[in-house]
Amino acid sequence: SMMYSGAWVMQMATFSDASLPPPGTLSGVSCTSASFTGAGSDACTVSLSGAAGSGGLAVSLSSSDSAVTVPGSVTVPAGASSVGFTAAVSAVTTAQSATLTASAGGTSKTYSIALNAYVPGLKLSTTSLSFGSVTVNTTSSPQSVTLTSSGTAPLTINSATLTGTGFNLSGTSFPVTLNPGQTATLTVTFAPTATGTASGSITVSDNASPSTATISLSGTGQATAGVLSGVSCTTASFTGAGSDACT
Repeated sequence: SMMYSGAWVMQMATFSDASLPPPGTLSGVSCTSASFTGAGSDACTVSLSGAAGSGGLAVSLSSSDSAVTVPGSVTVPAGASSVGFTAAVSAVTTAQSATLTASAGGTSKTYSIALNAYVPGLKLSTTSLSFGSVTVNTTSSPQSVTLTSSGTAPLTINSATLTGTGFNLSGTSFPVTLNPGQTATLTVTFAPTATGTASGSITVSDNASPSTATISLSGTGQATAGVLSGVSCTTASFTGAGSDACT
């Protein structure tokens, strides 16, 4: 009777173990964001095909790009089918791709994150201003140049330096930092003090590449138009007929 009872217990245990589902195996790795511009962090998840066994499942992690760092490993707890981790992303100046790899039990899964170039850029609305002919000792109508932050990172404009006689610069004060899409405006006038052609330039210094941009300036000083100032003659008094030279 005792031997029968023991055999029965062993048979029941065997049936009980056979009814348990097999422990989950690695089925995937994914992150919230598949594309990054600039620095940040990405919430990622390791997934299993089912619940982890009683001891949990250790999963090793790696990144193909030093701009994206991940923990060396994570453990899916017993009874759980996933676990989260954080990928830390650094800004890059050239576009590239990072591949995250999760490995466990001879199985590996990958996930790619696109890293977009994070660089400042400067766009000028024009690279030259021409004022034409302007009468000496008068001031032209103002002309403007718009500076646009055209990159993916903030643009810092350090200075705008003016050269050239008769030209005047006003507008934005520097230094100034513009987020992508923001603008600043320079206003230029021409007030010649002498006749003849004049040329100048504005050199913009910034943190983009190249680090300087130039706007050329040109104009012509024109003499004041003559106006009637008087009339006179050689002789102011006559006795008898004659002629007088007048001006």
